[in-house]
Amino acid sequence: MTVFNLFVRTTVLALLLAAPLYADEVVQVEGQRFNAPAGSAAKEPVKLRLDPASLPVLAARGAIVNASDTVLPPLTEGERTHLQQQDEGGEKALRIGVGRNLPETAAPTDWAWRPVDDGLAAHVGFVSSGAQRVRLQLKAQSLPAGVELRFYSPQEPAVVYGPFTQADFVASTDGSAGAGQLWSPSVAGDTLKMEVFLPAGVQPAALNLLAPKLSHVALDPVSGEAEAGVFKAASTACYFDLACSPTNLQAEGGAVAGYLFTHANGDTGFCSGVLVNTTVGTGTPYFLTANHCISDATMAATMNPVWQFANSSCGGNDASAHAIFTTGGGQLLVTDATLDTTLVKLNTYPPEPNFFAGWRTTLFQYQASVTGIHHDVVDAAILPKLYSAGTFLGYANVQDGRVVGDSNGKFAVVQWTQGVTETGGSGSGLWESEGGSLYLKGLLSRGSASCSNPTGTDYYVRLDQSYPLLQPWLNPAH
Repeated sequence: MTVFNLFVRTTVLALLLAAPLYADEVVQVEGQRFNAPAGSAAKEPVKLRLDPASLPVLAARGAIVNASDTVLPPLTEGERTHLQQQDEGGEKALRIGVGRNLPETAAPTDWAWRPVDDGLAAHVGFVSSGAQRVRLQLKAQSLPAGVELRFYSPQEPAVVYGPFTQADFVASTDGSAGAGQLWSPSVAGDTLKMEVFLPAGVQPAALNLLAPKLSHVALDPVSGEAEAGVFKAASTACYFDLACSPTNLQAEGGAVAGYLFTHANGDTGFCSGVLVNTTVGTGTPYFLTANHCISDATMAATMNPVWQFANSSCGGNDASAHAIFTTGGGQLLVTDATLDTTLVKLNTYPPEPNFFAGWRTTLFQYQASVTGIHHDVVDAAILPKLYSAGTFLGYANVQDGRVVGDSNGKFAVVQWTQGVTETGGSGSGLWESEGGSLYLKGLLSRGSASCSNPTGTDYYVRLDQSYPLLQPWLNPAH
């Protein structure tokens, strides 16, 4: 990660010179758990229409058995270099995948179709050699009614994502006239299999479906595996497992998720975010994150969250067994680059047990104890949920890469006394205890703190500043 040149030591003094003005309105919402709606994907596992066990053995293992399978070689040096070039400016998003163009694939009429109940099904494979995860870009002018797409990895054939239909395709931003696009969920390993189902009466020739590119993901958030030679291990480790934190903080951690998101060019990033409750407590899956991660509706549609990626006990190592990926992306509700804030409504309900964070629009108390909960990359792996404890120092704005002390600044400045944040933590939350309860009061934007620079400072956009932007959804009765 590039260290953000913030000139912190001289700036912190300026931050504390003026007492901040309090917000005109104080809104307080308590955290809450919600049951997933009946019939949601969180409760009903997805099954393939065509059992991979009925296919030739080599096909079930992801090898090439027909002309419809496409294989890309390992990353080139140029692709590796591109993947290693992280964003500038201290923003804590992380690039973990690189886009790769696919050659023209076999036409649907050449796929190996098999009869299944109510129609036909075919399995088509895509391999990006050496990848830890793969996701596929699809484009279609339109899919006939009843056509369904499902995705799985031969490495985990019981984990199936879908069905996806024409309704899941969103407008493309790359100038493809009239074409809708869909980024598949990411699947484990270097092989993605797509099942295409055609209902009775629809022939393969009617299927206008293209696969122009895939995203080669070199770092698996769940397995902890990284492609050799791509990411450098940290020289020091200074993280603290959320499972070792107080019980009330662990409960708040249920609202935090990491997620993959994919750019138009196929590059995949990793950020964090927070489920938030509303004043009316309906359990709508509103998810707060950073604008520099998700800045438009097309990006929001690519979101691939991973939930419950946390150890069950202090000193444990079972987080991967609990982790659950959800699909479907999100609907962009509002975003603001100046506030580095984005609110989306997730299209797939978070799996139980979930938690929707409470929040409060009061300002931070001077030198208040604060806590961050986040996913970070340490030692070339995305770690289970972590926490950091620190002190609120003051308010500031960021102008041309420098911190400017301002009693009405949009950012809360935090210095850590235990743990830090690293890349991957962008969009994660900052909590303060008020009246014995924890309330979300900020979202991580950027900073200079890291394991190699533990005395650096991090910058969280203030929730009271972003509240007017978020109010129509988080306080709809107002």
